[in-house]
Amino acid sequence: METEQQPEKMWVPIECNPSVFTNLASKLGFDTSKLEFTDVFSLDSEIWEMMMPKPISAVILAFPIKEAHQEMRDKMRDDFKADPDSSVTFIKQKIRMACGTMAILHATLNCSEEMEHKGFLKDLVDFGSKIEDETTAPDELAQFLIDSEELEKVHGECAVQGNSEVVTEVDVHFMAFVEINGKVYELDGRQDAPGLLGELEGSNLGIKVSPIIQQYIDLDPEEKRFSMLALAGKS
Repeated sequence: METEQQPEKMWVPIECNPSVFTNLASKLGFDTSKLEFTDVFSLDSEIWEMMMPKPISAVILAFPIKEAHQEMRDKMRDDFKADPDSSVTFIKQKIRMACGTMAILHATLNCSEEMEHKGFLKDLVDFGSKIEDETTAPDELAQFLIDSEELEKVHGECAVQGNSEVVTEVDVHFMAFVEINGKVYELDGRQDAPGLLGELEGSNLGIKVSPIIQQYIDLDPEEKRFSMLALAGKS
């Protein structure tokens, strides 16, 4: 007897808006009195150093889904090195149009600052700590997200916030960059594993990942759909 396959979940995408991202993170149990999401308007090192609030705990990139970008990312992935000893938390994305929320989860769960998670985030961390096989963790955590009515409710509430018209389909994808124990990772739930970028040069995470983000932009300089947010200190 064949097992009936559950239909794929699809959510309304959230807007790349620092207020929306901060609100969603807060609703999930992240302490936004210490860190919040803020817009990134420039990749210039002096801006990162002098103008952006500190510390910079994560950087989120929204980029258009194009063949050229995917080819570049595939090549970058070929150059990534495995790092099985890392404490990075990585979750596969198995809910369509949930990449914004996935980026928030990857940023907050891998926050470089000492943070006490509450609510949904605490439940997710507690669940993850009980997974014995690290190789199955990304899939098991993904199923936890699928099964969570709380997460779906919070995402739905925040998906109707912001300044843009609510849409059901987009061709822009979110991913997060985080730094753990001096090493920078690219976290994209569409991939099978975190991408280790290595010990990049720079005085803060924003400076370290800017050359990588610039590669995306340089592939199509006329493209206007790139957006960036940083999870950083209160401004």
